[in-house]
Amino acid sequence: MNLSAQNVAKKYRLSLKGALRLSAYWLRWDENDVLILVVPLLLQHILKVLFSYLRVSAEGLELCYAAECQVMTSWQNIERLGKSDFQGEYFSSDALILKKPVMAVPENKLARLIARKAMEVIVVGDFKGWPDGELAQSIRQYAPHIFE
Repeated sequence: MNLSAQNVAKKYRLSLKGALRLSAYWLRWDENDVLILVVPLLLQHILKVLFSYLRVSAEGLELCYAAECQVMTSWQNIERLGKSDFQGEYFSSDALILKKPVMAVPENKLARLIARKAMEVIVVGDFKGWPDGELAQSIRQYAPHIFE
């Protein structure tokens, strides 16, 4: 394999399991909620699921949730493989545990001023190609230390 082929970044889309895990929040709505409010929020969520991705390159990982926020980290910042605790144990998924938290940078300029969130894990179990596919192979290529 030549050097230029090794440095190409690859995108991995959410798997069906990942989309359902991220959608668990919507299962909490009850009949008293106003339909006019729920439908636009549900449509926005569907777009997030459809356009979310994890990009793997020689420089590191870039996680994007439907252009809403972006998280980037280098391979040196990944400490180990573990589990996320998102919405309890039932919805936990494989995640890369970071040595130092990274800031989730919202794409919206106003949101950048108001809300910044430090992320301590990057969930990989929600994306196609994990744990037995191309995503796992790409991560193993750049960060073999997390599989030891």
